[in-house]
Amino acid sequence: MRRIPAGWNFPLCTLAVLWEHWCSGDEVKNLSPLRRLDITDVQLVKRGGRTLSDVKFLMGKIEDEARRRGVWKDSMTREEVKKVYEKCFKAVVITATNNGRTRSVATLKWHTIIRAMPKDQRVPRR
Repeated sequence: MRRIPAGWNFPLCTLAVLWEHWCSGDEVKNLSPLRRLDITDVQLVKRGGRTLSDVKFLMGKIEDEARRRGVWKDSMTREEVKKVYEKCFKAVVITATNNGRTRSVATLKWHTIIRAMPKDQRVPRR
């Protein structure tokens, strides 16, 4: 038994939306929070294990900051999830563009943010 339906794939969305999926899941599609997924849940998803690892690493940065600030709760309303994100998203550090312009965490998709992180802060590859 898996926590995701057949044919499901990780959402391609901004960091804020991924954080909502991480904490609250998707009520419309009746999915549990992504933080509850494990490797067996994503075995049938293309690159599921690697993607789950990337998501856990990225969301872990925000979650660690929320714990450090004392605002993390295991169960939060949508409003609380948004407030925690606003307080803690700056824990995710990304590099500037090649031209030296700063990037906006608010507008980038989460998988782009992973590639834009400084190399010494990226998720370790096997």
